[in-house]
Amino acid sequence: AACGRAIITTTLPGCSDCVDHGVSGLLVPPREPSLLADAIYSITSNRDLASSMGVQSRVKASLLFSQTSIVNQHLMAYSCLYNSSLK
Repeated sequence: AACGRAIITTTLPGCSDCVDHGVSGLLVPPREPSLLADAIYSITSNRDLASSMGVQSRVKASLLFSQTSIVNQHLMAYSCLYNSSLK
């Protein structure tokens, strides 16, 4: 995602969090090789689709996984832990 590439991944938690299906990449169910092959073909056979998904992938990575975003998420978590320990 950070490299601006379309992503193909499974629908398993953690993997699917990084992709908006049909926007920044494609999600396929695990252990479905024919669906995986179809997804690979869809992206590799359509440069415009791959390019637009790559752009959206980079945008999502920049918004959700930037250093600033991650630091802010950690600070919020620490703040919640600290405030709950004061009670």
